[in-house]
Amino acid sequence: LACIGIYGVLSYSVARRTGEIGIRSALGASEANLRGLILVESLWPVGLGLAAGLGGAWWFTRLAEKLVFGIKPMDDWSVAGAVLVLACAAAISSWLPARRASRIAPVDALRCE
Repeated sequence: LACIGIYGVLSYSVARRTGEIGIRSALGASEANLRGLILVESLWPVGLGLAAGLGGAWWFTRLAEKLVFGIKPMDDWSVAGAVLVLACAAAISSWLPARRASRIAPVDALRCE
């Protein structure tokens, strides 16, 4: 569910920037430059969210420590797996719209505004 939400938010944010992408493309930016720009700017909030989520999870496990039976509250493999899955989902979720947006003709991107 979190992966679908990440994809929706990142896809929407890239779609809102179609005019900007068209202007950059018309001024001579290559497809690789556009994809790199979109990926970097999309993954910053994801990285901050993962860091805040890890901090919040660590803090809240202290509250729920008595409810977890059989494993440590902050099981290293579980936390690493969750972070890896969400980071990969975010990378794919930002790469697909970035690729789609970088292939739009500048005239079509400017016309959509």
